[in-house]
Amino acid sequence: MRTKILAELAKLRPGTTLCAGKLSRNVGSTLRELRPTLDTLARAGKITFTQKGHRVIPGNFRGPFRVAGVST
Repeated sequence: MRTKILAELAKLRPGTTLCAGKLSRNVGSTLRELRPTLDTLARAGKITFTQKGHRVIPGNFRGPFRVAGVST
């Protein structure tokens, strides 16, 4: 699952984000199933979460969010 998530995010132009729901559909999962993996990737510094254009910390927010890959 991690590989699929990172592959989807790698398709994005630098500085853009993807709706978490669309990401889950693109990798063939539900957001509920995907959320623990997303949290793990975010805590490892592989992806970031944003809400209303601001970066948020995994586990410290509620509601809709977007996901972005981290440039290396």
